[in-house]
Amino acid sequence: MILAVHEDRGEPVIIERVPAYGGAAELSEYAERVRRNLDALRKHPGLKLNYEFSAVELQILIDNAPDIQPAMREMVERRQLRFVGGDYSQPHGHLFSGELNLRQLQQGLRVLKQLTGHRVRTFFHKETCLHDQLPQLLKAFGFETAVPPMMAHAITPVGPGRYPHLVSNDYSSRLMPAGPDSVASWQGLDGTEIPLVVVGINDAWLNMARVRTESHAGLYRCSDLVIAAPDMQEIDQDKYEQIQRLGRSVLVDEALLEEVSTRRATWKARLHSYWSYSEGQWAESLYRQIRRTEMLLLAEEALSAVHGVEGRQGFDTDLHTLLTAMHHDVNWIGITDLKKRYLARLEQVINRSRERIGEL
Repeated sequence: MILAVHEDRGEPVIIERVPAYGGAAELSEYAERVRRNLDALRKHPGLKLNYEFSAVELQILIDNAPDIQPAMREMVERRQLRFVGGDYSQPHGHLFSGELNLRQLQQGLRVLKQLTGHRVRTFFHKETCLHDQLPQLLKAFGFETAVPPMMAHAITPVGPGRYPHLVSNDYSSRLMPAGPDSVASWQGLDGTEIPLVVVGINDAWLNMARVRTESHAGLYRCSDLVIAAPDMQEIDQDKYEQIQRLGRSVLVDEALLEEVSTRRATWKARLHSYWSYSEGQWAESLYRQIRRTEMLLLAEEALSAVHGVEGRQGFDTDLHTLLTAMHHDVNWIGITDLKKRYLARLEQVINRSRERIGEL
């Protein structure tokens, strides 16, 4: 929620900027939370974290707190920190065009690699984000594994062969494939497949004692790999000790590859996001503005290619503004101020693009 904390100043104040849920009224406070997380990694060499930062959010954070970048790169080199996702602005991808989803990964992976030294290999988002083009895009950009999001989505087994055994448990609020069936092949519209690991995901720090109880009872269980995806929380000494007592922290990309190598894919699936909380008058206005801006920038890019003109001044900046307008924080139903800001910014992008087209 860095973008919302940094820019949204609407009334009433959004919950992400109010203690105790958010606890970061300003970006400087958010930066302090990240510093404490990185300090925890230094203090506990066995601790490993995985960040889901969009590229634009991480760029904003580092621009305003430059000391965080070398600290992150140090933890990446020490194999205590990884990044997942890989896109530029964490969009609800199923709401936008295939072209914009491609640009999200193209720009996001480049910026994240530049900032952190780490090449994102795992696609995971807490938020809803799925569309049928994703396996093709992920494969093309070198992703090795994917995990379904925590938010509402649908998994549809497809093709001949066996379907997974589904079980319920105490550490996930949904039916999950039993351990032997935790790996599937996520199939896109064109037939492209990428390994999909279906694991337990929880919105808070897990009560791992329940996981142990199920194991001792000999119950059907999901994969032993569990993702805790707490929103705007941080590691403290108590949480670290809990992890040490009941499990171990892992780098998610390595753990998923191990899961894929030890359990072959037993079924194929299609994934869909059928829901998004991007609703209301301002959301509708923003989507229409994003589409208008997209069509104009793509036309400008095509005309520039026809005329043999490359690197036109202002185009890349305007493209990044468009991609940022797709951000989850901008589109979230509880935010109006940020939507209005990006509606105005996109109008400026449209005007600048028209001027550049007129000069060709």
